[in-house]
Amino acid sequence: MRDAKTTPIIIAVLIPIAAVAVALGMVYLKKQNVSGLEDFSYPLYMQNPSGLNGNKYLLKAQLDMQLADLGNYKIVSVKTPDEMSKFAVAIPSRISENLITRQRYKMVVRIGEGGQIYVDSMEKY
Repeated sequence: MRDAKTTPIIIAVLIPIAAVAVALGMVYLKKQNVSGLEDFSYPLYMQNPSGLNGNKYLLKAQLDMQLADLGNYKIVSVKTPDEMSKFAVAIPSRISENLITRQRYKMVVRIGEGGQIYVDSMEKY
């Protein structure tokens, strides 16, 4: 008889614990995907931009200003956190709707042909 009374209590405690564990796991996996990339190094990029073709990096930068709107892409200048480097990146229109200048972003960038820097995804930090 005692087991019948404790079973609902145990279930009531385990359900929230399981939900929290799943939520933490999802947050960890999202951060792991982004943080699994090597940090973008502007000095290394400047040595041989075309040699990095196809590579992906994590870029932490502040949006400086929009330079051009090409329809499919917006070309914006970004500054590195130390403000030592300033350069242009291409952000696809699908993710560039709510860009805020002077806002800091974590961006997954890809080096394209000719050394162009394309943003694949971004989030504020």
